[in-house]
Amino acid sequence: MIEGWLETAAPFSCLSHSQASAAFSCGTHCAARMVRYSRLKLSSDWGNIMSTVTAVPLRPVAKSGIAILWGGIILLLIGAVAWALLLSNVPGISMTTVRAGNGAFPTDSEVAFIKYEGRLAADGTVFDTGDNTPLPVGSMIPGFSQGLKRMQVGGKYILRIPAALAYGPEGQGPIPANSDLEFTVELQDIKSEAEMRALMQQQQMMQQMMQGQGGGAEGGAPPQP
Repeated sequence: MIEGWLETAAPFSCLSHSQASAAFSCGTHCAARMVRYSRLKLSSDWGNIMSTVTAVPLRPVAKSGIAILWGGIILLLIGAVAWALLLSNVPGISMTTVRAGNGAFPTDSEVAFIKYEGRLAADGTVFDTGDNTPLPVGSMIPGFSQGLKRMQVGGKYILRIPAALAYGPEGQGPIPANSDLEFTVELQDIKSEAEMRALMQQQQMMQQMMQGQGGGAEGGAPPQP
């Protein structure tokens, strides 16, 4: 087959059969090498193209930035743990039921009418008393507000408040600094803000009427001669 091709191939007409066969064999090997090279070159070029297309343009993070980030996370965790420990160490109120109530529980937005006596827990010194006293539940010292919201209308209770939930290191009037307090409280009634406004308006109208009646008596008709 090679001989027939050599006889018809013009470029090899001047060569012997052995020379032509050698030339054909060399050409075949060279062609195979060129094919393999082309395949390798195409594979290499295609890999470079794909790596360029799929490369993510992320800027590398410096080691110092990572250290700062981890340091901030650790500080946040330490702060959260310290705050939780602080809250767990704050003493809470305690309450004893002398007489159970059967009415509603007051809320922060309501006004409680109470009869009470306040004492220093250390020696029992009475520092304040009141009867039918209106007190806004959400505006009292924290311990007293918490205690009121656990009481029912008609009930009588002994409420003990630690200094941290009372007046703390500042104190107040006859109450020394860092004093635990004790109250005897009777919850007499509860009124909403709307009811309190209506009640205040009624009281103002009554005062105006009383003042008007007093002014008319003083400025009445002169006595007969």
